[in-house]
Amino acid sequence: MLLPVAANQQFPGDRRTGLRIPLATGLRYRVLTGPRVLLQGTGQVENISSRGLAFRTEEPLETGSRLHVTMAWPAKLNDGCELTLVFYGVVQRAGRLVFATIERPAFRTAEKSRQLPVRSAVPSGTGRTPYT
Repeated sequence: MLLPVAANQQFPGDRRTGLRIPLATGLRYRVLTGPRVLLQGTGQVENISSRGLAFRTEEPLETGSRLHVTMAWPAKLNDGCELTLVFYGVVQRAGRLVFATIERPAFRTAEKSRQLPVRSAVPSGTGRTPYT
């Protein structure tokens, strides 16, 4: 079982002092400039906190780059529906190990098609709609 650790214990020389949760999951990122996508790629999450994310990429990113990130979340809803965490961020330190902020995070269901159908409370054949 992986336990939370202070970031500066996990990565020597790290200036962060907050608790970071080790997490091994994939992510997709897009580097943005206004509404345009400059670059997109995939990576592997190393750890996460309430305000930051450390992840590895194939291609190094530049400090100051604005990101849009979508990553798989390990927990599922009660019905087994998978979740993704979506957020914007800014690369604080870069290279193949990227440290980025987490801004405007939101959880989304991974598959909209798995949502339960809405059932009418009005018996069929009555000629009424649920709203009449």
